[in-house]
Amino acid sequence: MSSSPDGGIPSAGPSLDTAFGLLADETRRLSLYVLREHGGMSLADLADVVTGWSAVRRGDGRATADDRRERLVSLHHTHVPKLRAAGVVTYDDETGVVAFASPSEAFDRLLDAALAIETEAGETAVPEPEQ
Repeated sequence: MSSSPDGGIPSAGPSLDTAFGLLADETRRLSLYVLREHGGMSLADLADVVTGWSAVRRGDGRATADDRRERLVSLHHTHVPKLRAAGVVTYDDETGVVAFASPSEAFDRLLDAALAIETEAGETAVPEPEQ
């Protein structure tokens, strides 16, 4: 647990080091953007969306079945376990559904900042969050 910015009650959520570590990886950032916007979805659907966005970011806009398979494996074995351990997503092993856990207001602000920076730099094909 970490202290709130105003020194008040501690807030739940990952430490600042953990949060920056999570956001340092493109697959995890893109996953968090889509999960926060759309709630929960199957790991397979998440892999499809993140694979497509990554292809757009590469510039060719084409994603192969191999790209999707590789992304699904990396999400399942690396990225979702890290996000889950940090408390920023939940994952149901039985249904395969992953969902944004809204860990803290501070983490949401960091995620907002990351999305804004990528959007301003033209680095992401992520849609603007609905207001």
